This record gives sequence, structure tokens and C-alpha cells, in this order.
Amino acid sequence: MSELLFEGYGVPSIAYGIDSLYSFHANAPSPAADGLVISSATSSTHVIPVLNGRAVLTSAKKCVRSEERRVGKECPRRVDL
Repeated sequence: MSELLFEGYGVPSIAYGIDSLYSFHANAPSPAADGLVISSATSSTHVIPVLNGRAVLTSAKKCVRSEERRVGKECPRRVDL
């Protein structure tokens, strides 16, 4: 993908990341905002805490929909930061 963008279309730079975090930073009241990003999709939901404008990915949780749940993959009732 990167090679196609650089060589085929002459794109000067690209950034890969988590789309919901890009949205959080674009809509945050300040660069050092705190918040909780909840990203829901068809098969799972991701919960990502943001402290001082930075995502705390070690505390991020993935909740799998009930049809696809496996032992040990249940949604947490609370997120500890």
C-alpha cells in the first residue's frame, strides 16, 4: 500500500493509525484532553482511554459480540486505568 501511494501517486507522506483516535484528536477541546474512545463495529467494540492527549493502549479493551465470544474473551464490566 505505501509503495503504491509513494511511487504511483507521488504522495509525500502517509500516517497509519486508529481511526477513532484520529477523530478524538480532531474533535478534542485541547491537545491534552482526557477522554474515553468507544469504537463499535459489526463484530466487536473497542474501548480506549485517553489521558493527557495520549492513548493508553495497555488499558484498551476489546469486547467481542456474543455470537463470537470465547472463554476468557468476555467484555469487562469496568475498565481499570
